Amino acid sequence: MQETLVVELPESFGNLSKLVTLKMLKKPLFRSCESDSTPSFVEVPSSFSNLLLLEELDARSWGISSKIPDVLEKLSHLKILKLGNNYFHSLPSSLEGLLNLRELSLYDCRELKSLPPVPCNLEQLNLANCFSLERISDLSKLKALHELNLTNCDKVDDIPGLEHLKALKRLYMSGCNSECSFKVKKRLSKASLKMMANLSLPGNRIPDWFSQGPLRYSTQPNRELRGVILAVVVALNHERKDDYQLPDVVEVQAKILKLDLALYTHTLHLSGVPRTSDDQLHICRYSAMHPMVTMFKDGYTIQVTKRDPPVKQGVELKMHGIHLVYEGDDDFKGEESESDFTETQFTVSQKLANFFSTFGEGEANTPTNGMLASLEELNLTATALKNLPSSIGKLKNLQKLYLMHCASLSKLPDTINELKSLKKLFINGSAVEELPLNPGSLPSLTDFSAGGCKHLKQVPSSIGGLNSLLDLELDWTPIETLPKEIGDLHFIRKLVLRNCKSLKVLPESLGDMDTLHSLCLEGSNIEKLPESFGKLENLVLLRMNNCKKIKRLPESFGDLKSLHHLFMQETLVVELPESFGNLSKLVTLKMLKKPLFRSYARSWGIGGKIPDVLGKLSSLKILKLGNNYFHSLPSSLEGLLNLRELSLYDCRELKCLPPLPCNLEQLNLANCFSLESISDLSKLKILHELNLANCKKVDDISGLEHLKALKRLYMSDCNSKCSSEVKKRLSKASLKMMVNLILPGNRIPVWFSQGPLRYTTQPNRELRGVILAVVVALNHESKDDYQLPDVVEVQAQFLKLDLALYTYTLHLSGVPRTSDDQLHICRYSAMHPMVTMFKDGYTIHVTKREPPVKQGVELKMHGIHLVYEGDDDFKGEESDFTETQKLANFFSTFEEGEASSKGGSEFT
Repeated sequence: MQETLVVELPESFGNLSKLVTLKMLKKPLFRSCESDSTPSFVEVPSSFSNLLLLEELDARSWGISSKIPDVLEKLSHLKILKLGNNYFHSLPSSLEGLLNLRELSLYDCRELKSLPPVPCNLEQLNLANCFSLERISDLSKLKALHELNLTNCDKVDDIPGLEHLKALKRLYMSGCNSECSFKVKKRLSKASLKMMANLSLPGNRIPDWFSQGPLRYSTQPNRELRGVILAVVVALNHERKDDYQLPDVVEVQAKILKLDLALYTHTLHLSGVPRTSDDQLHICRYSAMHPMVTMFKDGYTIQVTKRDPPVKQGVELKMHGIHLVYEGDDDFKGEESESDFTETQFTVSQKLANFFSTFGEGEANTPTNGMLASLEELNLTATALKNLPSSIGKLKNLQKLYLMHCASLSKLPDTINELKSLKKLFINGSAVEELPLNPGSLPSLTDFSAGGCKHLKQVPSSIGGLNSLLDLELDWTPIETLPKEIGDLHFIRKLVLRNCKSLKVLPESLGDMDTLHSLCLEGSNIEKLPESFGKLENLVLLRMNNCKKIKRLPESFGDLKSLHHLFMQETLVVELPESFGNLSKLVTLKMLKKPLFRSYARSWGIGGKIPDVLGKLSSLKILKLGNNYFHSLPSSLEGLLNLRELSLYDCRELKCLPPLPCNLEQLNLANCFSLESISDLSKLKILHELNLANCKKVDDISGLEHLKALKRLYMSDCNSKCSSEVKKRLSKASLKMMVNLILPGNRIPVWFSQGPLRYTTQPNRELRGVILAVVVALNHESKDDYQLPDVVEVQAQFLKLDLALYTYTLHLSGVPRTSDDQLHICRYSAMHPMVTMFKDGYTIHVTKREPPVKQGVELKMHGIHLVYEGDDDFKGEESDFTETQKLANFFSTFEEGEASSKGGSEFT
């Protein structure tokens, strides 16, 4: 009896003695704002104590006030209890006696002040947005608890017993107060972290043993990759005060790349949206069976990035790191004693525990005399250090000094110049105000980083005397100028000036740094490059993304004869110098402008037609020309035999597509509204992704039936004739590899199970795959909704005794311009968690995300089908009715005009 107007239950309700499930939730599931008028309060009738067989009670948003009565204790069979968004201030002590209770959800119970002892067999406990909650009883007896959500419980000061929760997999504490954060980090032991898959806490740094940036994987002899850990620091600029009610932050993604092509994209599960804009640390851990591990092959690269274009604005990815876990790195054998370990033997869980223990530590002990003369490395990262003693100069053998995130350290002693052996000096994120460098000092220093030093406004001229310096990082500092002496760094290889907002001019002497290999100016306010810039003859990598004050490149730019990679996205440059064509070694050129689709602005604005010179770029692998104004492409395009990815997204004037290179793997033509014809695609034997969303004038896709490598086909909102022709072309061969397929349609195959499906193992038949089919329609809130990258509102859940063990968001790309029905088919192979986690007795259930990220998505129909070993072995004979052949037959039954249920609205 969900979503009814019933506000009171009769006393006779307790006579329903055989009632097992009672769902009577009301929406919305949260309070839209804190000043909302209070609803009519209701009380739980005393006769509830007679519902002795009740296993599930969902009374969210019923307006239950005051306190929950003790009758609850008699519901001894209760397994699931959801009381979110109610107004009671206390729970009965008898709650502890519900020994069968597995899930307790008190989300948005803003008047609840304390949590009494809870049942020992509890597996999920949700207290998110309980703003008045001050105290939580000891949790140490909850040996089976695997999920704990305390998001925005900012009055709770500690979680007693947390260190004993050895089954804990998900802990969400975004928006908790600093005292609680400090105590919890101290309680996070090796035992409590061993099973942790998702962890969210306030924090502004990541472990220094994580790789910060894209990470390339190389197999190691006799060491199998067993896991991947991602750490991200995220902050939210809330667009409205209810943003924290969103279930997840869906803006951060991890991509697995092969030669810069994304083979797999995973949206990080960042649950627990905080009420504040403070930095939050999220750690996501992926085990051996997850695609993040199984798809990570030798030579592949993993990259963490923001979703582009975003689903929601205002999410800032401040920092990220990646760590690979190999076989034997994390074998927990029982004892927590650190005396059993040397530093090199620490498992990953122990190292994480050590990392958390360093947060908020008191004054660090630093050497005050020369007794540590043999010391080679000193790490005082994230301590409350205020002064570094002058005796530091006596450490004659010191090679590495780490003072990162020492927020109280404002000054370095002059004696630091006496460290003749020092090779690495990192003061990132400290409060240091000036660099006391003497000319000719620190003769061994190769790496110096002062990134994030918010009080460092000046770089001394003596910087030019660091004769061995190879790597200089001054990113995120308020420096206003660079001294001309910086050109004296004749061995420098890398210079980082990222997000130096006060730096507007680079000195002419920059051109004297002729050994410079990598230069990062990203996000700075530099207004122009010096004319001497072309003298950087060894420069290989130049990053100028988001340099929004640069309007032109110097004519000498073409003299950068070693330049391989140029990133100049989001600048004011609208014209390239004639010498630009002299960059003969250029491999990567990224110069997009945002937005990537047309709304009120435009990208590079290339009009007319693309010239034939394009055909001479014979090494080109990736070509992205989206959101431009040309109407045709040259026939020479077919000759680019190395081209793997072609993106023409939002090229609304393009009318026809000429023959394409035969080795193309990805083709994106979404929102090419004027496109009428596509050349035969039958030669594209390795094409695995084709996006034709909203190409409403295209009537057919010639050669589609021969695309045997095709994995993803997006054709939302194509016209009825095209839909009919395409469905006839979908053969067993072309569907064999298909993972994601989207077409207009209002029905699913009759042999799919419509509803939750319970899995029972079959003798001698192994489960090899899961196929989901959903029919979805969108009620567009704004005319640009179709520009969103995905529909993220449909999820599949694995249930065990009605408890969700795993939730997966379906990859529904290709958002249509209309509200017509669209059929999405998603196929999951044997190695996907949708298959590996499906055990005997489990149930799979397709549902809408609740609460939604975006309104207006209607899930009209869904179906589930299980594929067993031998069901889909392709042996060449079309007479074999495999799953793929059955799908082909299903599509062939669609008639022209049957494709969709018309909603009657379209946006242009």
